[in-house]
Amino acid sequence: EQDIEKKLKELDEEKELIKTTDMYLSEKKKEFDFHSAEVKKHSESLSKKEIDLQGFERRLLHIKEEILTKEAELVKETKVFESKNADLQKREEAYEELVAILRERLDDLDTHSEKLNDMEKHLISRIEYYESTIQKKENKTAKELDTLIKKDTKELKKPAAKKVKTAVKKTIKKTEKKIVKSSTAAKKQTKKKEAEVKKKTTAKTQGTKTSSAQKSKTSSEVITKTDSKAKKETTKTKETKSSAEKPKATSKSEAKKATKVSKK
Repeated sequence: EQDIEKKLKELDEEKELIKTTDMYLSEKKKEFDFHSAEVKKHSESLSKKEIDLQGFERRLLHIKEEILTKEAELVKETKVFESKNADLQKREEAYEELVAILRERLDDLDTHSEKLNDMEKHLISRIEYYESTIQKKENKTAKELDTLIKKDTKELKKPAAKKVKTAVKKTIKKTEKKIVKSSTAAKKQTKKKEAEVKKKTTAKTQGTKTSSAQKSKTSSEVITKTDSKAKKETTKTKETKSSAEKPKATSKSEAKKATKVSKK
């Protein structure tokens, strides 16, 4: 009976251990689910940030290309402007040379003051006219250059803006597809992990059930054996009592048999 009580206590302890292990496993499963959800969120945020960085890099590349094209155009325009300035300087130098020659002639013709005065007035008027025309031409050329620069910049900005918009739309579509694929893959992985955990827990519970059943069978066999032994002993004691109660008139052989049975 003491062995049986010990075994029952051991079984109770094992049951309690199984309960505690089940509780521990459930808590660990909850923690695992929580951490897996956080990891998913973190991975999704990282993928979004990577996609945003790729989009910004592409935009920067487009902007750099536009800046380089504009710089090349500005270099060409500056070369044209410098050539025009060189022509204007040559003309100014030529006009200065003419003025110097005319002054020399005027110095030589001091005696003819009236004619020289008339010629000087005429020449001065001509020079002023040429200077005014030169200034007008310079103003016109400057205005034309400004208008050309504005037109070129507008024409450059329109296709570049369209290209940037189309590129941004394409990148947005690609990022959406990538996000959908990553979410589906993460869901599949979580489902696989949950199935593996369930299989492991079921295997452990089945093992514990089989061990407890085997232990119960062994205990029942021990109990049956002890009961059979007790029954045999009781029958033997009854037989000895009945043989002792028989009368003394029996023979010696019967007495010997009774004593043998009692000894057994």
